[in-house]
Amino acid sequence: VMSEYVFSYVRRETKVFDTSYKNIQVMIEEINSDIAIVFLVYKNDNPDKSMEVVFINATAKEKIEP
Repeated sequence: VMSEYVFSYVRRETKVFDTSYKNIQVMIEEINSDIAIVFLVYKNDNPDKSMEVVFINATAKEKIEP
């Protein structure tokens, strides 16, 4: 099952977002006005290794390659 989340945040803010997955949160931390780091944060020590994450620039509607 594929789900889509859109997270928005205020510049210069570090924020943690809950997802529908019980043990996963998304943390966004800004580096500068053009770059932010996105972390998947596990609430426990049992990460779901079957999950695939794709990042998309919502403005440009383009996939962001790692």
